[in-house]
Amino acid sequence: MKNVIALLMLLFLLLLTSFSDKGSVIPASIVFERDIYPIFQTKCNQGECHGDKGKAFPKYTSYGIIKGKSRKIAYRLNKEKDPMPPADADLPLTSEERQLILDWIASGAPRD
Repeated sequence: MKNVIALLMLLFLLLLTSFSDKGSVIPASIVFERDIYPIFQTKCNQGECHGDKGKAFPKYTSYGIIKGKSRKIAYRLNKEKDPMPPADADLPLTSEERQLILDWIASGAPRD
């Protein structure tokens, strides 16, 4: 019986990791206002980037804009040439922030 339980637990863990990118488990509850928007506020909407004073378009100032552009954001985050943010960005994304945004988009970009 112990072997069956251990096998079921192993299968469950394998199933969890098969649905995530690069073997990481997608967080169960990524909340836009708490987890995603602060990244855009501090990293993307500053300086000459996507904020009110920035030159880049679109301005990532609301959930609707970010969700509407989520597929393009994921594409640019994964792009090797001309990635977002650019290599010379004043405030580059950490690998954890990048993965959190990608996980949020993969889960359908929910608001909460």
